[in-house]
Amino acid sequence: MIGMQNVNLPNKISIEEYTMILINRIVLLQIFLVLFLSSFHKVKGGLFLRRRVYVELFNDLGLNVTVHCKSGQRDLGSHFIQYPNGFYQFNFKPNTFGTSDYYCNFQWPNNFHWFDIYLFDRDHPQCSNCFWKIRPDGVCKLNYDTKHFHKVKGGLFLRRRVYVELFNDLGLNVTVHCKSGQRDLGSHFIQYPNGFYQFNFKPNTFGTSDYYCNFQWPNNFHWFDIYLFDRDHPQCSNCFWKIRPDGVCKLNYDTKQYDLCYPWNSN
Repeated sequence: MIGMQNVNLPNKISIEEYTMILINRIVLLQIFLVLFLSSFHKVKGGLFLRRRVYVELFNDLGLNVTVHCKSGQRDLGSHFIQYPNGFYQFNFKPNTFGTSDYYCNFQWPNNFHWFDIYLFDRDHPQCSNCFWKIRPDGVCKLNYDTKHFHKVKGGLFLRRRVYVELFNDLGLNVTVHCKSGQRDLGSHFIQYPNGFYQFNFKPNTFGTSDYYCNFQWPNNFHWFDIYLFDRDHPQCSNCFWKIRPDGVCKLNYDTKQYDLCYPWNSN
């Protein structure tokens, strides 16, 4: 017990005092961080932002072409690109979600195609200046390593889905049975009036996606080539037909009338 009076024991700290010390340290840390960060001067555009993308399409087709490009938010309208030496350019700023995709339609005599001209997952970040050549069988992109235009995966023109709609203008009910070389769509009953039947398909790359239909009503059985690729592509991606006693008539988009009439195919 001797000498105990000479020992200095640490003072006990209350909870309130400890809390104040902790708060002070946090405040000091915040001040330090503010001073530290303020030592770095921001310049204009100092945040990491996605670079603006420039897409340029050169006409290497051999004839004039009309191009119409769109994204989910922007429609850039139709643009005529002459041959030779014609080109069309557009630009945009990719959004922060990586969903800034653009596709283009390409149209020239007897041809209508489309292609995903900019896909964020495919083209970012390598392609901030995307140069393309339009050719008869597809599009080719400039490869910066080889300095040549090469086809990309999926670079062949993709054909749009075709919708065929048959309206009963016969005067009585009719049964329709449509087929292609690969698909049998089965029999469908179309009542009169106001009845219709619709089917759709994606033309193959060989241009052989032809469909014919049988039409049957009392004392009558006829058939007709309802979709012939050579006849209907590319004008007819939505093909509207009226079934009549002596044949079928297709909607003419120029006159807005069903005046493109064909007799039944002969047996």
